[in-house]
Amino acid sequence: RRWSRARSRKRAADAVEFRVVSYNLLARQYTTQLGRALYRVGPHRLEWSSRAKTLRCELEMLSGDVVCAQEYEEKAWRGSEALLGDEYARAALCERSSAEKREGCAIFIRRGAFTCEKTEKLKFDHHGLGDNTACVVTLRHRARDGFRLVVANAHLLFNPKRGDAKVGQVRVLLATVARIRQDIVDRGLMAHCVICGDFNFSPNSPLYNFFSSGRLDLCEVN
Repeated sequence: RRWSRARSRKRAADAVEFRVVSYNLLARQYTTQLGRALYRVGPHRLEWSSRAKTLRCELEMLSGDVVCAQEYEEKAWRGSEALLGDEYARAALCERSSAEKREGCAIFIRRGAFTCEKTEKLKFDHHGLGDNTACVVTLRHRARDGFRLVVANAHLLFNPKRGDAKVGQVRVLLATVARIRQDIVDRGLMAHCVICGDFNFSPNSPLYNFFSSGRLDLCEVN
């Protein structure tokens, strides 16, 4: 996406170009017998050795300047199994609190494109909203010192019967992003926001409308 102060469709001299990738990796711990029944694919497609290689190849092909990964397991992606190459740095990682579910949200940045100024972790269970996580980073573009990018990566609750908790998670996430952005603006800098993640709701849902318009009819939320 191209960010610019200019409203013209013409390429502006101060344009900043970058690519953001968001990807749910499917944690290894979920590829159990139950997981295989849920995803209904051949067992060989869930084998970690082949799937890890495929994931690395696909992310390399997508070539993001910022990569937001959900269900990222630090233990699974160490050493030669690293998710991304040396040109990337991990800017943030927030894991779930549960000892049985050691996965979470991670944000990686291309070293040549951005530097990370600030990282904030969000554990929704600290707000009584379920064991889900998010992380938010403030990035400085290496070619534009006055340009800041706020990137959020979240994995929201799946349970379709807990719309109340999902609303709470969305509110906490958006409020955090807004606060960080305002802090940047108060410093006299230009700030843009990108919110990525596995949100577990459809484009026609009330929560999607809440993201896009800031309004929500609670009568529609189960």
